[in-house]
Amino acid sequence: MDEPRENTTQGEACMKDINFDTLLLAAKPDRFSGDAQFTDTVMQKVQDSEILSSTVRTMNVNKKETFIMKFKHLPRIAIVAIAVGALVIVSTSAYAAYQLFWAKPEVHILESKTSVSGRDEVILSTSGCDTASSTRSELKKGATIGADRISDVIQAHCELQAIENWANRSYGDKAMPDLDSLIIDSKPVKQTIVVASIATHLQAKQGNSFTFAGIDTYGWPKSTLKADNHVKYIVDGKNSIADKIKEGDPVVYVATGNITMTRSQDGGIDADNHPSRTLVAVIKLSMPFENYDQLARQSLSKRETCYGNPNDDCVANGASIDLYTGGGNAGISGNMIMREIQGKVVGLNGNKTSIRSSSGTVFTVTTPTDVISDYNTNKAGRYYDNQKVVIGSNISVKYVDDKDAQTTEISAAYMLFQIELVSKQDPTKAY
Repeated sequence: MDEPRENTTQGEACMKDINFDTLLLAAKPDRFSGDAQFTDTVMQKVQDSEILSSTVRTMNVNKKETFIMKFKHLPRIAIVAIAVGALVIVSTSAYAAYQLFWAKPEVHILESKTSVSGRDEVILSTSGCDTASSTRSELKKGATIGADRISDVIQAHCELQAIENWANRSYGDKAMPDLDSLIIDSKPVKQTIVVASIATHLQAKQGNSFTFAGIDTYGWPKSTLKADNHVKYIVDGKNSIADKIKEGDPVVYVATGNITMTRSQDGGIDADNHPSRTLVAVIKLSMPFENYDQLARQSLSKRETCYGNPNDDCVANGASIDLYTGGGNAGISGNMIMREIQGKVVGLNGNKTSIRSSSGTVFTVTTPTDVISDYNTNKAGRYYDNQKVVIGSNISVKYVDDKDAQTTEISAAYMLFQIELVSKQDPTKAY
């Protein structure tokens, strides 16, 4: 039997790759027009106005009197214009100094309860997050955190998302490169790739050299980068200075790299495998480091309404093992749609499996063959730490159904055995 592919286990937020070059090549930034230049322009006005006020303060008495007399004899309209200009400079400089680059995420617990799977679950209200305003999360059995920390961990995750979105808007290319026009021996095409690091620490700062700590748990290497005059230092989501970020502070750093692409003789695309990297931003995180830890985030499962079954809950994007994937999108046409249901196994009878959903509804799932016996006999012990599908196991099923008539007798398009992973190194465990 063939060895299982790495993607046999579905779902879960993957750990960041340890290779920066790989991250640069794999990153896919959003394409939005950025406004980073605005703040730089305003800050230049601030510096110019500071030069003017500094000149007045450092004049000797005679020169200062001469300067003021000349000012007094200016036409009234000129004085008004100067006053308005000064007001604009002051107000815009204040905006630049205190401008938020991203909205600060807020997460609060609305309700704590026991989920349908018997785990600690919380219902959260969120703002400033790439998620719904209300969301539900539950702790996995192997969680590294307690229920009291769920809201902090979700808020930290939202902040990392906000930083990554800001970085892509500010430093990514405004348009995707035109690869269709790339032909053999034509001029290479370049693309700017933006990578935000995982949450780490500023380990050392010497002159314009910044060393960021490696995170051994995730294979993230220590990195030392040079900072030029264009690097942004951000604290509390606002422009700051390098001195406000101290050694030991939890940080994310943003770097850019340029990939050069050419058309190969066989018609494929060759990309530079060793792009340079340039430090463009260092961001001090707003919460204690443990809230940003990837194992803390991966200790949570998100619960949502099952697609096509509004009375039932499903674990969203959870880890799973393929039991049957033969259906594809076959049968989806006209009045037919794809639905999803999850539940505990309450009956096993050859190619028919009965599961009870979160609402208590029993679904009978038919597959072309007895896929569960095949998995238990030929795969569980060999590949998956002998985790077998038995009565009480959790199964996820996707199936095609008439959108106007929900049925509980279903033929699976996909059948998945739900498992639980906190770390990639964890043994396979049934959910």
